[in-house]
Amino acid sequence: MLRLAALVATALVLAACALPPAQDCLAYVACQAAVDDDVDTSAWDEGGSCWDLPDTARRCEAQCQVGLDALRSLPDPPAACLP
Repeated sequence: MLRLAALVATALVLAACALPPAQDCLAYVACQAAVDDDVDTSAWDEGGSCWDLPDTARRCEAQCQVGLDALRSLPDPPAACLP
C-alpha cells in the first residue's frame, strides 16, 4: 500500500511539472491540422507527451521546427502555416 501511495504521489508531482508547449509546436499542430487533420499531433499539442520532461521537450521542439518547415515549403500552404 505504501508503494502505491508513493507511485501516486510521484505521478501527481510529474503531472504538476508539465512544461508548456513550445510556440513552434503550437504552430506546427495548427498547420498540420490545416493540411491534413487526420495526422495525430497530440504529442506536440498542449498536454501532450512532449512536455513531460525537459529533454523530451527539446527533442519535440526540434521535430516541430522540421515539420513546420516542411509544411511551409508545400506549394500554396494554408494560411495557418504562414508565420
